[in-house]
Amino acid sequence: MYRAKINGRVAIVTGAAGGFGRQFCRALLGAGAKVAALDRDEAGLAQLSGELDNLGGGERLITRALDIARFAECRDAVQDVNDA
Repeated sequence: MYRAKINGRVAIVTGAAGGFGRQFCRALLGAGAKVAALDRDEAGLAQLSGELDNLGGGERLITRALDIARFAECRDAVQDVNDA
């Protein structure tokens, strides 16, 4: 039921390189969503991308390093996700 509601939708996950964020990304990709994974940890995002590649991450995962405390970075990230 939930998979049908999420399939093809876009989710933005902040704190994506950490424990909970990583699991949210995994679950959303597994349910068919496209995921924008945002975090300050560039190395963690690279590791996340490698881990999730087998769930379609290469096609449905966008990673972006940013600080969510900075409005302009968030605005730009959302615009980039919309454009993609």
